[in-house]
Amino acid sequence: MKNRSATAAAKNVAIIGHYPHWAQGGTDFRDMFIKGLPASKVNSTKVFNFFGHTHVQQCYNHHDGECVNFLTGGGGGCCGDGDTPGGFTAISWDSNRTQVVECFTPDSKCSLNRFAFLQDDEEEGGSPTGDDIVGVDVCAHTVDDPSCPAYRGPKRGEITYM
Repeated sequence: MKNRSATAAAKNVAIIGHYPHWAQGGTDFRDMFIKGLPASKVNSTKVFNFFGHTHVQQCYNHHDGECVNFLTGGGGGCCGDGDTPGGFTAISWDSNRTQVVECFTPDSKCSLNRFAFLQDDEEEGGSPTGDDIVGVDVCAHTVDDPSCPAYRGPKRGEITYM
């Protein structure tokens, strides 16, 4: 990583990995990349770190008002016998170059813990009405979902939800 950042020519960098820093001994790939940049490029290079593993959407760190460490592991496929939490995050910048994080859920968390089809009389954008499956189907199989009793990630309040 340090060799790569030492020769980086881009002003915007996206690092894509699997594990959050707390699941790999505190190793933060964004920090590692920045530490390897030449001093003349540190302030002019934006570095974003994307990782998954845990099946929720969260922002772990902000820098200059932007989320820079994105946990975006809500694609599903974890653990249980039924549907599992899902979600996604779309990141863009508006005409003022301000970061915009978009979700498809009505709240600001970007993760779904309930799955259901909209009824004929419901409108797009409504909340899913199915059962919350995290406590029933996911918690028995994982220690990395913040809503589970055996959660072993960062303490609540150390991260922000998107």
